[in-house]
Amino acid sequence: MSASQLTALTSGLPSGISTLLKFPGIREDVNPDQLNALEKLQAERARAVISLPGSTQSETPDTLSGFARRIQLTQLLLSVYGGIAVTDGQVNLDALRREILMDDVLETLYGAAQQVIRGAVQRVDQIANASRGVSLEEYEALYDLISKTNGIVVSVIKLALDGVIYEARSLVREMLQNDFNQLLSKIDGVLDQGKIRINIHGTDYVVNAAAIHGLMKDHLDEVAVKLSNNSNTDFNKDQYARLNLAGLPEEFIQGLMTSYQRDWFRQINFETYNPVFSDSVNQPAASQEIWFRLIPALLESYGAEILDETGNVSLVSVETKLFEEVHHPVQNGESVLEAFKKIVRSVIDAARSALNAVNFADWAERIKSQDIILDAIAQIKTRSSELVKNLNASELSILEAFANTGYFWDTSVPNLRQLWDLLSSRLRGQKTVHVVMDNGKTIEINLSEIESIPNMPSSSIYDQALFPGLAPSDFNDVYNNAPAYIRFSEYQPASQQSVFDVEKLIVNAVRRIYDTIDELPEIYRERMFENEKL
Repeated sequence: MSASQLTALTSGLPSGISTLLKFPGIREDVNPDQLNALEKLQAERARAVISLPGSTQSETPDTLSGFARRIQLTQLLLSVYGGIAVTDGQVNLDALRREILMDDVLETLYGAAQQVIRGAVQRVDQIANASRGVSLEEYEALYDLISKTNGIVVSVIKLALDGVIYEARSLVREMLQNDFNQLLSKIDGVLDQGKIRINIHGTDYVVNAAAIHGLMKDHLDEVAVKLSNNSNTDFNKDQYARLNLAGLPEEFIQGLMTSYQRDWFRQINFETYNPVFSDSVNQPAASQEIWFRLIPALLESYGAEILDETGNVSLVSVETKLFEEVHHPVQNGESVLEAFKKIVRSVIDAARSALNAVNFADWAERIKSQDIILDAIAQIKTRSSELVKNLNASELSILEAFANTGYFWDTSVPNLRQLWDLLSSRLRGQKTVHVVMDNGKTIEINLSEIESIPNMPSSSIYDQALFPGLAPSDFNDVYNNAPAYIRFSEYQPASQQSVFDVEKLIVNAVRRIYDTIDELPEIYRERMFENEKL
């Protein structure tokens, strides 16, 4: 017996003797006295731990030691079941597990369940053959074969599982799933080739639906945005509706099963409950649902228009029909997402260059620097208007994420947050500014010195006792209400956050004081603006 077999066997067995005796096979065939004779965890701890006088150890009289569970228990089980589970000196782990898990009743019912599965495997060839293509009726028959076989097998085995502990039930389920996987593999071998059989005007045609599905996904990139950054995830059902679906009703598209729904009966489950599946179109359909339901319905609706001069189905004609009268907002096979990224990259790169060229010491340039980003937002929205015209809210949110902050870990595209961070960095790095007054003179102001005044106002609501020299007019235009990021939808928050600009407050106050300098006490008039500095 190999070490891996030993681990596979003992890892699934409990260490408690009373729990072991709840395994149907062990309860039926193994003498409890033999189990009680194995080394206990208590004895193992006694050898490994130094106990000081007065100390206590937890009592575990029913628990086997690690050595007993791995070695002694295995020896005991082989002595009981060796005649069945050992052949030519080699341990058959499946046979040994089966003897441990099953009493006579469970053994009989498990054999019956296996017979049901074998019968289903034989039925596959009678239902469908990949070489002649799979019709919709045959596809549905194979799906029914999976679900009905699952239901029968579970019903049969559950008759013998009353009172059987969780560990034993789990191992029985695992063994049964391995048997059931033979049926799944047989059916997958037929369906995974993606060959369908359709009928046009009384003639059967075998078509590679997997290839047509590939064409559909390639062109869907031109009219839709995939809602997952996982390349293996398909488009949602409602996105397929943007193709020329030959008038197929929305209910048909809704009825396509998701992978979760379609694969539900691929798992053996002893728990009794009926799942409720959503029929929303805002989720991907399983690939095989596209192959064996959607594509056959489409091709048969197109009819003779997809046949070439030799009378065979032409993939070129199929492709033409699929995208007939479909609005393509991009050119040359480019995807909507890549076209949008290109716009964002171009606009933000230009805005970054413009920000880097700003003289942040010049107040007139400084206060207009934010407009560079606001203009970038407007440009992105304008230049992408055709791209986003037919997209749904989920798709728009992905484009917004790329433009605003970056989508997940994708750093290939610059974003607006990077522009705001650059602007913030440049503003912090240059705190001495030159402000041109109404009389044409330039005054130098150190903004950081004033910003650092304790309790400097951060809104129009402030402690007026601390700052009696501020006037209401100083707060004119100090709030920025412009959206800092892109939103393609018309929705706006009920209460939009306004950003208070303390620099504008400072400059407004300085301008007012400069213009009314004669009203100040003489001591301030002489010292407030020395050498054209505040």
